[in-house]
Amino acid sequence: MAGVTVSEGASEALFTEKKKKKRWEGKKKQTTGGDEPSSSKLQEGSFAPKKDWKKNLKCYMCHQPGHFKRDCKVKLQPGHAAGKEEASSSKEEAGWGGAFMTGTCVRALSTVDMEDDWIVDSGCGHHLTGDMSKFSSLQAYSGNEAIITTDNTVHAVEKEGIVTVGSDKGPLTLRSVYRVPGMKKNLFSVTNAVDAGYHVLFGPTEVKFLHNVSAVKADVAHIGRRVKDLFVLSTSSYVDRMRANDSAAMWHERLGHVGMDKLKAMANRSLVRGLPKLSSFGEGHVCAGCQYGKSHRLPFDKSQTRSKAPLEVIHGDLMGPTATASLGGSRYMLVLIDDYSRYTWVYFLKEKSEVFRLFVEFKELVEGRLNLKIKKLRTDNGGEFVSSEFSNFCRKHGIQRELTCAHTPQQNGVAERKIRHLTETCKCWLHAKSIPRSFWAEECLVQFMSSIGCLSVRST
Repeated sequence: MAGVTVSEGASEALFTEKKKKKRWEGKKKQTTGGDEPSSSKLQEGSFAPKKDWKKNLKCYMCHQPGHFKRDCKVKLQPGHAAGKEEASSSKEEAGWGGAFMTGTCVRALSTVDMEDDWIVDSGCGHHLTGDMSKFSSLQAYSGNEAIITTDNTVHAVEKEGIVTVGSDKGPLTLRSVYRVPGMKKNLFSVTNAVDAGYHVLFGPTEVKFLHNVSAVKADVAHIGRRVKDLFVLSTSSYVDRMRANDSAAMWHERLGHVGMDKLKAMANRSLVRGLPKLSSFGEGHVCAGCQYGKSHRLPFDKSQTRSKAPLEVIHGDLMGPTATASLGGSRYMLVLIDDYSRYTWVYFLKEKSEVFRLFVEFKELVEGRLNLKIKKLRTDNGGEFVSSEFSNFCRKHGIQRELTCAHTPQQNGVAERKIRHLTETCKCWLHAKSIPRSFWAEECLVQFMSSIGCLSVRST
């Protein structure tokens, strides 16, 4: 007698099933006191299943009583979306979707004859019908395409032929109509109509198929692009543009927002593999990405005004804090320049709060030596220059303030350029002689810089 071999996994599964059954029988005895349910022995909060409690259930798959859908033993055949009762539904029931990658949900109206009328479907890749009598010419289908309905069921195309549809405007011949067995409705493909030369115009209450259209004047709200047999209205402008391959604007973006002149030369000389011959190169095209990424400030015009006397305009700016403190502990450098002579005064500070005190000393020094008054002071909007103490002092002594715009150092170019000159010269000295960085303040000898002279000053 041949023995039966049970694998380790199967043996474990059988043991688990027996264990569950035994546990259930024990629980049943605890709650009912026996095999039959007894309401007198039920404990509060316990669960006692009634005998044959499944007989009132109805399976959603085969519509037979006594079991759930998950336990149904009826296996669906390919092309069978439900049980026998579901397959024999009425004509008004939506049983089929569109072609290929789409489906359609149709509301059955009393005014629609589902046997003779055709439902216009913009998501259907081909004309579809299941009625053999509609074909005036029919032949076996030799392609390899299939129909996918909304429930992801695949249906084969049986035949292909020609159907003539009557209308108040005259007969309409539909070519390459697919005959699919079991099809409940007739679907008219917008894609096939477009391929036949028609223009399809959808309105609030009707859809029109136009022929021999020369021009349509209207305001275009949205444009859907054709992808194979579907018209897709994309919410992404980037994805929508990628569907066209002959747009100069699209290739302009693909090639890193290259200039149109360079793009034209690349296309004419076939310098890029895959770049087509572009018919238009976007004359007058405005690229939002280029406007954002390539825009920059125009150069500032050179100042045409110069002071006619010393102390008419004083340029001031503060540099720092430096990474390394000087030997005296300074981390800031205050530069004050006379616009007329370009004579420069440099002060080294440990804190920014010393700016006001040093400016007062500077004012007393230069006004006492030249017997002139400072008329204007041009600085940026740094807190050391716009404090209430500093502003009140200038107002009291009749000094007019000229503050530059935020993030616009070009408006105070004299002071900015002088600081750059001082720091660059200091770095050269420190590097050439391997001097420690803590000597940076001592190297900025303004007397040496002043003795060189300034090209912008012809005579002093």
